[in-house]
Amino acid sequence: MGSQILFAAGPQDMKELNAFIHSLGMHLVPPGPNVEYSDDETVLGGCFISPVRQDKLHTWGHKNIWYYDTLDPIIHFERSVYRPPYLKPGNIYWNNDKEMAVQTKPVFQKIVRWIRKNWPKPKGFVLYAGPQALKLVDQENAIITSLVPGVELIRVPVHSNE
Repeated sequence: MGSQILFAAGPQDMKELNAFIHSLGMHLVPPGPNVEYSDDETVLGGCFISPVRQDKLHTWGHKNIWYYDTLDPIIHFERSVYRPPYLKPGNIYWNNDKEMAVQTKPVFQKIVRWIRKNWPKPKGFVLYAGPQALKLVDQENAIITSLVPGVELIRVPVHSNE
């Protein structure tokens, strides 16, 4: 299983969250070695948080194109994306795999505490919201949605051995 925290964040909120993650000595890395990391969440919504630099992570899958949280200490990080008028929530997911969980749990807990301390969970919301995200919803009528038009989805094919 694992644990996760859901949040809505505007671009400035994301910069502050990223800065906090970096202050913990963590690296933000793309989902695989063939993808270039970008701070622009509209280019790359999904990435990982890791104490290990990208060039030290192990790959897996057909043609070794992805990183995996049972091979390395990584935390899944789906960043929030704002494309007016749409605001796609993000989440941080911690896998409780016994071997890697020991290394990633303290970082995940620190990030969760930071989000809960700095971003409210408005009444009726199932997620936390950064200050800019709240302004976007209240003042610019941003629409919180799971899918944002124009943001490319990375689809991972699943192959059966049957």
